[in-house]
Amino acid sequence: MALIKCSECGKEISNKANACPNCGCPVEKETRIVNITRKGGAPALKAYITIDGQDIGNIRANKNISTDLTIGKHTINVKTVGVRGEDTSVDGIQIDITSDMEQINISVGNKYSLMNEITDRGQEIMILEVDYGNGKIIKPLEKEKPDIVKRKNNRKQIPLLIIGVLCFDIGLILGPTTTNDSLKFISVILIVIGFVCYGIGIRNMIKNNKK
Repeated sequence: MALIKCSECGKEISNKANACPNCGCPVEKETRIVNITRKGGAPALKAYITIDGQDIGNIRANKNISTDLTIGKHTINVKTVGVRGEDTSVDGIQIDITSDMEQINISVGNKYSLMNEITDRGQEIMILEVDYGNGKIIKPLEKEKPDIVKRKNNRKQIPLLIIGVLCFDIGLILGPTTTNDSLKFISVILIVIGFVCYGIGIRNMIKNNKK
């Protein structure tokens, strides 16, 4: 069900209503064409489109599907299954169709590349862009999902952890094997640096995973 404004009283009512329950004005069933295009992706995998809970159909890579929607707000969801059978569905967005729009073009596609994310998120399908046809273009999911950001931030700590382990190991090996006071001092410094680097890396990962 989508909500539209009554042309008489301005109250929000269901687009399926025959008349406004507030003032009794007949509901005008004005519609617009909505084109949904799949941008890239695995050719064998289908993206299943539902609008307001109703099945619209499915589209493969670089194909499109069209439907008529009434003036008002609608919710679009995209459901997919990944290459290993995992659910990679993503909830869609609300689009608000107004009378000044002639045609709405929606692009869906893979937000993340398998080259960048070796995970089941690599084939994740989501709405990338909505062109309302009146000069208004929105990209609702430009920001990365929190779990993707967490993994990227955790990977940034890996060099720090490696430096910590190397410094600690070198310090432990160097200390007992030398009689030179300067080298013994350096081994102690390396051990301290190793503890600090490793500790900072672990702390950052823990803080990141709690966000």
